[in-house]
Amino acid sequence: GLPGNPVSAMIVFDLLVRPTLYHLSGCTEAPAPPSITARLSQDVASTTGREDYVPVRLKLEGDQRLAEPIFGKSNLIFTLIRADGLIRVPLDRSGLYAGEDVPVSMSDPLYGHRLLKRIASSGMLNLVANVRLDFQPNRIFDLEDGIKISVDPDHSSIITGMSKDLQDYQAIDCGLFKCRYEFFDLLAETADAGEGSVASACNLAISDRKLGGVDIGDYYWIDIDTPEAVRYAQGSYVPDP
Repeated sequence: GLPGNPVSAMIVFDLLVRPTLYHLSGCTEAPAPPSITARLSQDVASTTGREDYVPVRLKLEGDQRLAEPIFGKSNLIFTLIRADGLIRVPLDRSGLYAGEDVPVSMSDPLYGHRLLKRIASSGMLNLVANVRLDFQPNRIFDLEDGIKISVDPDHSSIITGMSKDLQDYQAIDCGLFKCRYEFFDLLAETADAGEGSVASACNLAISDRKLGGVDIGDYYWIDIDTPEAVRYAQGSYVPDP
């Protein structure tokens, strides 16, 4: 089983469970998470023979991208909430040193910690879920692959349509949402109908006007599905202000 502490559980899931799920699905190798390079802002201590993963926050100082370690025990989930990614201390190192260039493992889709806080603090009212929306489609790296979103013209926080093939749309789904437990009831309902996908559950919520949208404004994000997207992100990622 997974560790009981939330930070440990999430990291071990990504290291062990995620590759296992890919293997069981017939993939010979799980795709590596996207990563970017940043300069470590302070020392990170470790013990030789132990592999450590440390949450970091990214920030810019001039033209230099810095990785700032967020220290805390594995039962403190705030270390992940405030983080933009993880750095790894290899088995054969007793730590990492300030000034080193280190790879920072990011999430997919790639976004900063402030954007996560924005969706987490969004109000739900009578909704079953809130979806993060980008109302600036012209800045999307691969617009054709994006999930298009239409919203109520009088209430832009209410989603009225969701599909890659939508022709009349105002926003793009950013791949992060906040939901109530009722959303899982919708998933079960669609599973009984032979579908059982998140998209199907979202469409059920849309039919009842219970799927909301949260405008991300100018916050950076990118959906990473291809090597080209990884290269684009490595050159364009800007930490949250």
